[in-house]
Amino acid sequence: MTQWTLIHRVNEGSDAESARAMEEICRQYWYPIYAFTRRSGFTPEDAEDLTQVFFQRMIASGTIQAARQERGQLRSFMLSLLKRVIAN
Repeated sequence: MTQWTLIHRVNEGSDAESARAMEEICRQYWYPIYAFTRRSGFTPEDAEDLTQVFFQRMIASGTIQAARQERGQLRSFMLSLLKRVIAN
């Protein structure tokens, strides 16, 4: 289940709170993102690289701030972002 309080802290918290919340999101979702890339046919090394690129882009671009609870699950949001990273 998505902890929308983490998303709220990323968007509304102080810099320190936002960074801690983003770290927790990355920690919670790293393995599911990695597992999806593995199931998509990538080697363990390539899957790790893609997972790291995914989180790097998500953090650098601030994409996570666009996630909204009323739009649905964070998993679906992150999966669509991951598919774009894989396509590129």
